[in-house]
Amino acid sequence: MQLLSLLLVSLTLAISSSASHGKSKHRLSTSPTPAAPTTTTTTTTSAYSSTTNPPAANTSIPTSTTTGNPSIPFYAGPTPTAVSKSGSAAFIADALAQHNAARALYGAPPVTWNTALYPSTQVQVDGCVFAHSVGGNWGENIYVGGPLSVESFPVMDAVNMWMGEADNHPENGFDLAGHFTNVVYKSTTQIACAVGVCAPGTIYPNVESQFVMCRYTGGNSDGFAANIGRPVTSS
Repeated sequence: MQLLSLLLVSLTLAISSSASHGKSKHRLSTSPTPAAPTTTTTTTTSAYSSTTNPPAANTSIPTSTTTGNPSIPFYAGPTPTAVSKSGSAAFIADALAQHNAARALYGAPPVTWNTALYPSTQVQVDGCVFAHSVGGNWGENIYVGGPLSVESFPVMDAVNMWMGEADNHPENGFDLAGHFTNVVYKSTTQIACAVGVCAPGTIYPNVESQFVMCRYTGGNSDGFAANIGRPVTSS
């Protein structure tokens, strides 16, 4: 059975509007289209409620203080030096840097780029339907953020948000940490990420958005105890 993790976070329009979904490679579960940016609809615990002032667009999502877990610090990935086009050499380097920095914190080896998987990933995000792809022997995380004018580095923001689930694993179960486990799973060997620019009226009714999808091969299936490490820096 494949498992689904859902995290939907609404930020004010002046900053960005972000939501994400993750799945493992065993089961496809249908994801609803995100609501308008002014509403928050969750099926799990959200890091922010609709009444909470949002952080700046490029900050990480704070983690909870779940009883039984070690203290896990806020996570913020490396800031890219420049905006890059999806699929470009600079984009690939950044997507790998974001994931490998996060993976290193949990003792996971670095991943490489899956060239064969990238084209279908780009086609999926260019369709601007905020839902998981059908089939495929890979894990998959999806995220939607604000327009490029307010969110210059959407892959960084996506990974930061996914890593914000770290404190939910393992005590609160996979359903609250599926994005996180996709990112740091030790036996995952390759990734492919893509960003699509989506016009108003596609994902969000009245604002342009950026749709991020990352796919993960070689892991996030079985053997979680051996494949999800503790933070390397935790005491």
